[in-house]
Amino acid sequence: MNSYQQEIETSKTQMKDQEEIIQKLQEKIDRMTKEKI
Repeated sequence: MNSYQQEIETSKTQMKDQEEIIQKLQEKIDRMTKEKI
């Protein structure tokens, strides 16, 4: 595996992590808006 491929794999993993973080944040926001109403 050359360094270019490795970089691509790393960025894929980072994107997956970011998606999970975004999902958790969205769930939190949803809960907060429901509580306010």
